[in-house]
Amino acid sequence: MKKTLVADLMRKNVVTVERDVPIQTVVDRMALENIGAVVVTDRSFPVGIFTERDALKRVLAKGVNPHVNRIDSVMTPKFVFVGPAEGLREVARKMHLGNFRHLPVVEDGKLQGMLSIRDLLATFE
Repeated sequence: MKKTLVADLMRKNVVTVERDVPIQTVVDRMALENIGAVVVTDRSFPVGIFTERDALKRVLAKGVNPHVNRIDSVMTPKFVFVGPAEGLREVARKMHLGNFRHLPVVEDGKLQGMLSIRDLLATFE
């Protein structure tokens, strides 16, 4: 039986935003796309992740004005990522231990996709 890899499940159409975009623009885009995370980039190079939890803890709870502050001021800059050749068991462990719902998929410094906990759970259908 073939081992299922991250590349088999990851979503390739990842929503990215440049680091200087206003928070409100990013949150509006997340709502429009019905997604829980975006990858923040600097000239297409991934430099952070912004999630629903970041919006709650770093924006709403702190009273940050989303219309004037940039996304890079509230993103998670030291984000955990996985490679496309990693097995799902290892990735599930990373998600569990780090309490992550979304993991960017990066190879050779380039964003390849996004894997969510929902993608992992779909393998049990």
